[in-house]
Amino acid sequence: MEKWLASTGKPFWSKFFNLALPVSLQSMMFAALGMFDVMMVATLGEAEIAAVGLGGKVFFFNLLAVFGISGAINILGAQYFGAGENKGIRKILIQSITWAFIINAGFALFYTLNPSFFVTLSSQDPQLIELGATYLQITGWTILVTAIIVPLESALRVSNDVMAPTVIGILAIIINASLNVVLIFGVGPIDPMGVAGAAWATVIGRMSQLLFMMLYIKYKQPMLIPTLADIKGSLLRSEMFKFIRFIAPILFQHAGWALGILTYSLIIAAMGTQALAIHSLIAPIEGMFLSAFFGLSSACGIMVGNELGANKFERAWYQSWTAVYTGVLLALSTAGLLALNQHHLLSYLQQHEFQNSEMIVNVSLVLALGLALKVHNMMGINGVLKSGGDVKYSAFIDLFGLWAVGIPAVMVAALVWQWPLHWVLLMMLSEEIVKAILTIQRMLKKRWLTNLVVN
Repeated sequence: MEKWLASTGKPFWSKFFNLALPVSLQSMMFAALGMFDVMMVATLGEAEIAAVGLGGKVFFFNLLAVFGISGAINILGAQYFGAGENKGIRKILIQSITWAFIINAGFALFYTLNPSFFVTLSSQDPQLIELGATYLQITGWTILVTAIIVPLESALRVSNDVMAPTVIGILAIIINASLNVVLIFGVGPIDPMGVAGAAWATVIGRMSQLLFMMLYIKYKQPMLIPTLADIKGSLLRSEMFKFIRFIAPILFQHAGWALGILTYSLIIAAMGTQALAIHSLIAPIEGMFLSAFFGLSSACGIMVGNELGANKFERAWYQSWTAVYTGVLLALSTAGLLALNQHHLLSYLQQHEFQNSEMIVNVSLVLALGLALKVHNMMGINGVLKSGGDVKYSAFIDLFGLWAVGIPAVMVAALVWQWPLHWVLLMMLSEEIVKAILTIQRMLKKRWLTNLVVN
């Protein structure tokens, strides 16, 4: 107990929340921006909503690839920082940006030159194809901008500089949202641009974020600026293939997860328009809550990685369990507040004449019940196991729970037994229960307590 208290004293809590809160705030604002975009475009018509939503779905694969590649910075960079090796952080940063460009360059070119191809895969509506192609053509190349921004954000955070990317990200969100109002609807001499206005607002917001971040690094974090020797050494064929072998399980995990989420959506859609509408209404709200806890997961990964890189394995062990179950307790508190106030939610829905108000409340309670499980697994897998480089087993836990447990259970409940939506979503939590058991077992085995810098 004394060693545990020594590892998780006041400095631990101070550092933990100083790292977590800015990331959570930025993640929540980013999620809110997506909802804000849809709400503004919704006033223009259904085709406009579908065009912007479709553009986001097309980018989904690319974003997952960029985040998967940047996962190497979160894992290896945190350990390099703990070991005091800034050169290692620069190496991983160079390799992350390079591979993100290699993977996404072809997509960016295709989105720009032939944007209608991807839209026609989802719809044959001429108006939707025209609007969707316009949005994709304007924004398509910005995936390469994102391929630089996300690794830079990760490099700053693993260097314990979490406030700067958060402030810059929030500033970019404000610019994006402000330009949405001006360009979508028109102000003064600027004519309304509709969907094209939303696209240009996104482009300018992304470019502003990249510019601000590069200026900040130049003047405040020059240790992240690579030298010519760093670039040459990092881009050696042997080093580049070593890097891609390390992140391959993460990319495979992200691809499998994305396909699984799509499968869940198709199953719920098969239950009928009503079920799909209710789930579409509640899912973004759940996403907002999960984005708040993403900061805790990020902070856990950075802190545990720092300790592993410094060969302080005992401290990493105690801090990992403390961080994970702090997140679980906070998630349980959040779920408890919703359960205690469900009558207020029902009253609000009935007052605003929402159809199936009771079903919406039931679905909300099920998602709240699952919040603690999802936070546990997010922190245990991404915050603990991956911090020690245990990426293969992390991918196994995620994909086994999803494809061997969750999806079969939901298919039976929805399509065979034809249960109502809230019971189907309850069956979906079987995935999280299995993942939680496997995560705890893996954490207890201590195989993830590895210094990747030395190895």
